[in-house]
Amino acid sequence: MAAGESFLPFREMFETPIKIGYAGFIDLEYKIHPDAPLPGVIESFALMRGALDGMRYLRHA
Repeated sequence: MAAGESFLPFREMFETPIKIGYAGFIDLEYKIHPDAPLPGVIESFALMRGALDGMRYLRHA
């Protein structure tokens, strides 16, 4: 299932690394629909960017 269809608290999951100043990478795996994963990946990415933007974390150019 795409990230937006799950019960994971993405906002809370991003808060801790931000609070401690973590500057590395966070990987999230997506293995659903291996023959056509792109729609779910796009939906998941949009949800995570939305969560970070709602936290005012993303810096816009």
